[in-house]
Amino acid sequence: MSSLQLIKEVDGKPVTYLVRCADGTLYCGWTNHVDKRVKAHNEGKGAKYTRSRRPVKLVYFEVFETKEEAMRREAAIKRLAKKEKERLATDGRKQLLDSETRFKLQTGTS
Repeated sequence: MSSLQLIKEVDGKPVTYLVRCADGTLYCGWTNHVDKRVKAHNEGKGAKYTRSRRPVKLVYFEVFETKEEAMRREAAIKRLAKKEKERLATDGRKQLLDSETRFKLQTGTS
């Protein structure tokens, strides 16, 4: 399954996410439509923080049952030390890339 398909599967569910900005910084937020939100960030319609740091790339996300859970996780991530946020981003990006690789291997696409 590609990372894009993973994102489509969670569309409409509360998600806490991290994006890597063009300047190397991380931005954390929550949304019910992660693909649309990342697109909005890249169009300059997202958060004020990301407008001058485009393009952004999704590096991590977690899916929740309620928006309150997603919002609590966003707050918790924002309280993490930079090193911990970087670990989430690195591990999350690896998982997204691994899922893309598995999808390509399963379907025989390149």
